[in-house]
Amino acid sequence: MSASPAASVALEAGAADSLFGLALFGRSAAALALVLVLIFACAALLRRFGPARVAGAGCRLRRVGTLALGGRERVEVVEVEGRWLVLGVGADGVRLLERIEPAPAAAGAPARSFATELRERIGTGSPPEAP
Repeated sequence: MSASPAASVALEAGAADSLFGLALFGRSAAALALVLVLIFACAALLRRFGPARVAGAGCRLRRVGTLALGGRERVEVVEVEGRWLVLGVGADGVRLLERIEPAPAAAGAPARSFATELRERIGTGSPPEAP
């Protein structure tokens, strides 16, 4: 028994509809992927060159250094209009610890660690001895 000509035409039409639907789905998925890539690319560009980066270019605030004291506590030295501010940063907020004048940069002097420089500037003395 062979299928009637009307049944084979219906089968071919169903297969054509199936292929057309698959092609439409493929194009839709490709368009969605393109839109997602564009969104992520724009987000990356905004992070790199966004308004926060542009505003920081003319800012008179500069971070000189950081010293971690514990898991969430640290000391930050920030330069504001030629003066250095020593800030304590922790879970409870930010506190001003000391205002100090920056030392003149010595030409040709060996670089010292930030911790040593901070101790000398605020006058806490020598570091604790290691056991």
